[in-house]
Parts: sequence; C-alpha cells; structure tokens
Amino acid sequence: MLRKYCDNSFAGKLTLVRSEKMLDNGKFILNDTKEMFIEVKPVIEDVAKDEFSITKNLFKVSDALDDIVPICVFGNCSAGKSTFINSLIGREVLPNGGDPVTAKAFKIQNIDREEEAKIKFTHWDNDIELDFKDGSYGLKIGNPEDEMLKELDVLLNETGFDSLNKVLLTALEFINDYEKKDSTSTEIGNMVELYLPFRKSGILGSSENKYVIFDTPGSNTASNDAHIEVLKEALKGFSNGIPVWVSQYEAVDSMDNEALCNDILEIEALDQRFTMIVLNKADVSDLPEAGFSDKQIKNILEFRSVEKMYSGGLFFVSSIMGLGAKNDGVLSNKFYKKIYRLQSDSFADPEDDNYMRLYKYNILPSQIKQEIVEYYTDKENDIYVNSGLHCIEYEIEEFASKYSAYNKCQMVYSLLSDVVDKTTEKIEKSVENRKRMRDKYIGDLEDKKQELITNMREKSKNLQTAYLNESYNSINNVARVKYNYNYSIEELEELNRKYVEENTAQYDLEDFEKNYLEAKSRASSSLKEKIKGFDLNKTKDSLSQLVEDRKNNLKNVQASKEMLEEKRRSAWIETADEVLSEVVKKYEESMSEAIININVIACDYWKNCSENLKKELVSIVTTSNALSESQKEILSDLIFNYKVISPKNDAGEVFEKPKFLHGRLLGMDLFTYEKLNINKLAKEYNKTVYNNIEKISCESNVNYFNSYKAWQDELAMMIETNIVELNADLQMITESIEEETKKINYLEFCQQKIKSSLSTIEGLISFKSLE
Repeated sequence: MLRKYCDNSFAGKLTLVRSEKMLDNGKFILNDTKEMFIEVKPVIEDVAKDEFSITKNLFKVSDALDDIVPICVFGNCSAGKSTFINSLIGREVLPNGGDPVTAKAFKIQNIDREEEAKIKFTHWDNDIELDFKDGSYGLKIGNPEDEMLKELDVLLNETGFDSLNKVLLTALEFINDYEKKDSTSTEIGNMVELYLPFRKSGILGSSENKYVIFDTPGSNTASNDAHIEVLKEALKGFSNGIPVWVSQYEAVDSMDNEALCNDILEIEALDQRFTMIVLNKADVSDLPEAGFSDKQIKNILEFRSVEKMYSGGLFFVSSIMGLGAKNDGVLSNKFYKKIYRLQSDSFADPEDDNYMRLYKYNILPSQIKQEIVEYYTDKENDIYVNSGLHCIEYEIEEFASKYSAYNKCQMVYSLLSDVVDKTTEKIEKSVENRKRMRDKYIGDLEDKKQELITNMREKSKNLQTAYLNESYNSINNVARVKYNYNYSIEELEELNRKYVEENTAQYDLEDFEKNYLEAKSRASSSLKEKIKGFDLNKTKDSLSQLVEDRKNNLKNVQASKEMLEEKRRSAWIETADEVLSEVVKKYEESMSEAIININVIACDYWKNCSENLKKELVSIVTTSNALSESQKEILSDLIFNYKVISPKNDAGEVFEKPKFLHGRLLGMDLFTYEKLNINKLAKEYNKTVYNNIEKISCESNVNYFNSYKAWQDELAMMIETNIVELNADLQMITESIEEETKKINYLEFCQQKIKSSLSTIEGLISFKSLE
C-alpha cells in the first residue's frame, strides 16, 4: 500500500519495512466503542450531572457516534461557498449571489427519501418545522398565526410546488433575508436546518456514509462582526469532521483570509489535521496552461493563510460545472445555466482549445497527485471529473470511510478520560471532607477510645494492602489450575480432519484427483506410443504430429490439474471457514464461562478476606481496655454478624464482556489464506485465551477489591458509631461521615466502570502486535 506513494525520487534512499504492529479496522472498533459508550453513558450522566463541560461533551460524543460525518464549509463572502455546497448536494437550494445581511448558518443533512425535505429554524425563539412532500408543504411545528409564517405561506403558494429545489430555495431566501426589514432586531435563530436527499449522481449522494454540511456565513462583511461566534454556535456537537475552507486562487493570500484562518484555528471543534482548501471559480482564474511549476507550488504553499491551513490538500474546482454535471446540464439559475452552456465543451472535449481538467492543478504530495491523474486518464469527457468536484468528494469519502471512525473512538476515549479525572477530584474532595469530620470527633473522644479506633484502622489498612498484594496471583493461579480453556493441536487437527473428510466428499476431490492422474497417465502412454511408431521416412510430418499430440495431451493434463486445484481450494476454504467457526464458538463459550467462574473465585477470595478481617478486629476489641466487658461483647457480636461480600455484589455490572466476546479473536484476518495452519491457529488461540484469562482475573479482582473496600468502610463506620459516645453533636458527625462514605464508595464504583470502558477503548484504538 505504501509503496505506491513513494515515487522514483526515493529509489535507493528508503527501504520499506512492514511494521510489527497494526491497527484494527476502524469500522469494527467503532461498533465496539459504541456499545461501550451506550453501556457507560448512564453512569457518566449520573456521576457528572453537575459538571457542565462533561454533560456538554456527552451530547457532542453522542452526536458524533450517530454515524454522521460533518463537513464544515467556511470562507469569506463572495468565495462561492453556497454554490460549492449546492454542487456537493447536487441541488440549487441555498441562497447565493448577494452579501448576507444576517449572520445565519445552514445545516444541511442528507436523507434517503426522494423528493421530500424539511426546514427547521426558530422565530422569536419558537421552533418552526416545515415539511415538503407530495408536491406541497405543511407546517409541522409552529404557530400558524405567526405573521412571518403567514407571509411565507403566501410566497410559497405563489411560487408553486412543481420543483422541490425551487420551493426550498424560495423558502430559504425568505428566511435568510427576513431581517432585512428591520436590521435592529434578531428574529430568526442563527441556525437554519435543511434536510433533503443529495443527488445520487455524485459520490456524497450515493455514499453509505451519512453527511451533514454546515454552511457558515461570510466572515468579512461589515454587518457580520460576530461571525466567529455564529460559527462556534453552528459547530456545537461538531468535533469529528472535515473543515473545508473555500476561497479563490486570486484571493487566497488576502488579509481577510489570513484573519479568518486565525479565527478558525481557535475553534477546538474543528480537526485541522484534515483541512481541505478549495479554490472555487477556478475556471475563470488565470491558471498556467501547463500546470504549476515547482517554484509556483512552493510559493503558494508559503502563503501565510495556506501555510496555516494546508493539511488535506489544496483543490481547484468549478462548482457551477460540477453542479451542472450532476444534473445533466439542467439548471434553474440563469447565471449557472449560462456559464454551464458556454463552458461545457471546454470541460468535455479534449480537442477544444480551452480544454480544462481542474484536478490537474490540485496541490498534493507528488506521488498522490500522480495516482489521481492516472486514475482519471480514461475520463477525458467527464465534466463532473474535470470540474474538480469528483476529486474533492472522493477525498471526503476517503476520510469518512477510513479516518472518521478512529476520530469518533478517540472522542469517546477523551471524554471518559475527562470523566475519570473529574470523578477523582470529587472522590479526593469527599475523602478530605470525611477526614476533617473524623478528626473532629476523634479529637473529642477520650484517649483510650481514640487509640482503639486508630488501632482498628491501622489493622484494616495493613490487611487490605496484604490482601491486595496476594489477590491477583491467588485468583489467576486458581483459575489456570482449575479451568482449562485451551485448544490442543491434536483437537484442532481432529476437527480439521473431520471437515476435510466431509468437504473431500462434497467436492468429489477423489474423482478429480483420479481424473488428473489418468490424464497424466494417458499423456505419458500416448507419448511412448508415438515414439514407438515414429516413421523415419516421414520425419517432418511425424515430428509435427508428435509435437501437436504432446501439446494437446499437456493441455488436457493442465486443465485437469487446474480443475483439481480449484476444487481443492474451494474445499480448503470451506474447511477453514467451518473450523474457524467452531473455534470462535468455543472461544466465545469459554470466555463467557471464564467470566462467571473467575468472578466466583474472586468473590470467594475476598469473602474469606472479609471474614478474616472481622476475626482480627474482634481480637482487637476483646483485648482493649477502652471498653467495658458488656460493650466488648456487644461490639464483638456486631462485628461477627456483620454482612459479608455476596457473590452477586456488583461484579456483573462493572465487568465489560464485549472486549472478550466481540469476535476479535486472534485477528482472524491472519487466516484468510486457503489452507489453515493448525499449529499457528492453536498457538494464537491459546495465547489469546491465556491473555484474556489474565485480563478477566485482573478485572474481577479490581471489581471485588473495590467492593471489599466499600464493605470495609461501612464496617468501620458501624464500629466507630458504636464506640463513639452518643451525644447529639458526635452523632450528627458520624451520620454525616456515613453519608460521605456512601458517596465515596458510589463514586469509586462508577469510576471503576468508566475506567474499565476506558481501558477497553484504549485497547481497541491502540496498535497491536502481529505476532
């Protein structure tokens, strides 16, 4: 793959070496990440409900995971943004051709329903939704008595509904221009949403990816001082998409554009790593006929604005020609129609004196540019291609299909990391608050009772450390000794043999092998017979016949061999599929069983630890001289009878099954070749199982350790409450401490669940060894 991007200038200078690590397919890990997020989202909502930044980002992540790829189009006024977006959509629907008076942004989303659309906006903060279908429109949301809507209704009925494009354009122009009547008031909200089907004659309209396009207002108009704030508002929920900067070749280095770039780079929602620079109206620009020289390219890339924004490439386009091509030249706008009619030949006829292929001017790494040019060599008459629009849409589709999924996963990872940090802060504050309250009531106790509580705390702390140090090995080792989930080479060979026999019969391999051997035998016998009957008197004719017969016999042998190999490959492929299906089934069953069994082992371990702690604490109580004999007896009974950790104690709620059960077994793509390597399959299977047993043991241990800590805190509170003299002040403090303890335990439980999801996603998006 990489080799094609290294042109001849790198020959002898670079050696391509395949890495020992690889990333999983982005679409696969995105599905797993979604499941993680759906499961952990309620926990985040609960634990971070008072954190505005978290809740805001939670909505953004939810939007990003909705399989939608945002395209944010920005640029200065008169750059042709609206025409460019019309060309992406394939429809003449966005207002264009005049300076905007209001700072409105458009959000355009592709829908599957042909010849249907809807427009959503706000008027005086009231939601409005207009539905267009079946040659008419209706007010789905809004007040029919609204004077603005009445005026719009009259206008739309005058326009008629014979064309969806025309009626949408009329409505959007009316909404966009409405405030011209009174520029001192702001009646229409900053965002106008449009839902309509993109033309399927273009890449975006026929793509499986879901696109939403943001058309932001021009940024260099006197009436639009707050354009950057409008853009930020428009981009709420947008943090995983493609920023597309639209300018013109002659204006790309202007002060206005540089100022815009500075503003854009300050918006965190945009991913500058994939910025596309689109130079619109390139068909009327003064471009060198032979293309740019290296020096000219260097100069363009050194323009201050281009230098700041260049990453995904710099693309030349005629939006009008691209739009016309998608509609077979049928355009409503008179100016569009005129331009398309005048220039069609220069974009479709290689013999035309003004023949143009704008994609040839694109500024990209030379090897990628060369590949694009070669790709389009057989499309000389394609106006869509030559307009430069096809190349831009192809790059957008590439991003959406390859890179967007990883970005979405990274968003979830960043959000979870932030929540973990915020939760840690909350836990630390609660712990500090609890410590202050404990110090207060301990200070009010007599010395002997202070000493008793301190001794019990120290004993609990020391035992907790010791238990934790021993826990992982104890749980993991018991699991490995008690349960064997491995696949032996012998078992796999037997399984493979079973399916080989079945498929050998199914594909008649013995018959095909027999035919092949018979063909070889006939060819050999025929040759011997011909040699015996060789007529020396007719050497030339006999030799010619001998060669011809030999050629025909070898052809028959080769045909039999190819047929045998084809059938054999089919049998091998089916055998591999069936064996791997059995292996995956056993893997999933084994891992599901392992989760249950190892959780039981972990629960038993920490249950024994809790029983042992109670014995140790009773021993301290009974040997203390801070309590009377009756107090010792009462407190000892309370400790002995205190609840123990139950096997159902939240283990299943924290444990994340998908990371072990979602079919990522062994990186199955390693086995897509025809015949299974049984030794390698066994090795990879058992290594995966070994590693997963370790992970399950570790996670189960962490879960039960957290349960143990919570249980230990509750036990300590019960003991200390009974030791403290029950005066009103101290009783209030102990109750407050008890509430704070419950809060801390709950936060730690939630944090552990979030950390588990975080760890899983980190594993999904990380490079993995090929070994």
